[in-house]
Amino acid sequence: NHATMVTILEEARIPFLTEPFGDEITTIGLLIAEVNIAYKAQRRLVDSPLQVTMWSKRVRAVDFTVGYEVRSVGAPPDSKPAVIA
Repeated sequence: NHATMVTILEEARIPFLTEPFGDEITTIGLLIAEVNIAYKAQRRLVDSPLQVTMWSKRVRAVDFTVGYEVRSVGAPPDSKPAVIA
């Protein structure tokens, strides 16, 4: 469900942001202003585990946007993602 996908993205975001922000990321936190998720294919329990690919879509002086693609771990890297955020 949608809440589960938001949690999956959050759990992937913390290690992704630990490198630039350090371990303080878990104590100071960040304000998440907006979450947009596009579901492109159905995910089933048999598709687990999932692979979340992340990148910086936009970086400005006061904010930044993180891009996400979610696929099954067994899916080819060039396959279309099931979820884009």
